[in-house]
Amino acid sequence: SGRLAHSRSMHMAVFDSGELHRFWSPIGTGQVLEEDHFDQLPNPVRIVQTGKPRDVWNEWPWIVRRPIKEIIESLEPKSHQFFPLNLLVERTGARLSDYYIMRVTQAVDAVVVDRTRYFQGFGREGHEKSDTISTLCFEVTIKARLVSELHLWRGTIGQMGSSVRSSHHLFCSDTLRDAFKKENYYGWDFYRCNLEYDDSHTSPSRLPRNAKNRRLG
Repeated sequence: SGRLAHSRSMHMAVFDSGELHRFWSPIGTGQVLEEDHFDQLPNPVRIVQTGKPRDVWNEWPWIVRRPIKEIIESLEPKSHQFFPLNLLVERTGARLSDYYIMRVTQAVDAVVVDRTRYFQGFGREGHEKSDTISTLCFEVTIKARLVSELHLWRGTIGQMGSSVRSSHHLFCSDTLRDAFKKENYYGWDFYRCNLEYDDSHTSPSRLPRNAKNRRLG
């Protein structure tokens, strides 16, 4: 099962262009990193805060609070990487503790393009115009056999300077989504996906989720 995780209302980190391409972008696209990559972690990371503090935000890369980290690690031990952050809120100078960069290291190209709606249209024609999945009229199908044992994964591994299908989309299981909702954590919204089985049967039940960072109500 799974969902698309989507980010809507969020804080914004403040990057200069060199820092963005050198440090943050490779994490956000899931690239293979050099061993000393996190030695370049800015300290502190300056953010613009809007509204109450969120448990998940930023999206590229994801930044999560400790409780979210603990849920993910309990479901998939040693599968993803978390690096502690020192956050400084611009204007107020307040410090936010217990936040981590989350590096999702599992990547599965499981989206069925012909049965998925993108911002520029449905199916392969829409994908040729835009590789971004539409959340306005959400319709996504995922290959069930590829994700049945997973709880959190990105669409694919991205590459700097090129657009790779679904590399910026994050997916999760119903189990992870339910744990998030149970504690009323704030920052992710979850979009129900369809599952395609090997016999081409598509089921609308027990679905993958696409998780986008959004205010939860």
